[in-house]
Amino acid sequence: MKKQFPGLNGYRLIAGRVTRSWTFFLVLCMLVVPGISSGNKDRYVQEPKVYVVADTQVEDIEHADSGTPKAVDLTQKIKELYSQLKQAYESKSTSGVTRCLSSQWGSSDGGSVSDLQRNLQKIFTMFDEVRFNIQNLQVNKVNEGKYKVSYDVTITSKIYKKNLKHEEKSSINEEVTIDQSGQPKISRTLGSKLLSVK
Repeated sequence: MKKQFPGLNGYRLIAGRVTRSWTFFLVLCMLVVPGISSGNKDRYVQEPKVYVVADTQVEDIEHADSGTPKAVDLTQKIKELYSQLKQAYESKSTSGVTRCLSSQWGSSDGGSVSDLQRNLQKIFTMFDEVRFNIQNLQVNKVNEGKYKVSYDVTITSKIYKKNLKHEEKSSINEEVTIDQSGQPKISRTLGSKLLSVK
C-alpha cells in the first residue's frame, strides 16, 4: 500500500500494515540534490537513500483493519502454572500455593481458599519434607478463557525424627480460567479420587 503526501518535495512516505508473521514497516526515501559547488559547475544527483525507520513484528492479529484478536491457546501457560504449584507445595509455601488459585476458588465439597490455607499450614508444619509429583497432566480448552485440567498427583510426606513416610496418590479434575491480566488461575477443583495410600 503506497500513499504519497503532496508538498513534501521529494520525500515519499510508504506505510505498510500487514497481519501475523508479516512485518510492519515504515520506509522513508529521501532524494538529495546538492547545489553547484564552486569548484565544479556540473550538477549531480546523489542516489536516493532508503532509511528503515521501524521494523516491528505484528502478532496475534487476525484482521488488522477490524482489530479482532486471534484466539490464543494458553495450554503451555497452564502447564507452567502447575509447575509453579508443584514448586510452591514442595517449598511448603502456603502463599505460593494460593497464588496459583483464583480468589473465588472452591472445591467440590464446598471448601474455600481460607479452608485450604488452614489445611496446608497444618501439613507443612507437621512434615519436614513434602513432594508433589504431577503425572498425566491433560489440558482441554472448554471455551475462550476457560480450560479443564486433569492429572494424577502423588504426595509424599516425611517426618525425619520418627522416620515416618506417608504417600498418597489421587486423580484430580480442575477448572482453570484466565484472569483479567491474562494469567491462568485454578478456579475450581471439580473432583478428586483417592487411588492409593501407603
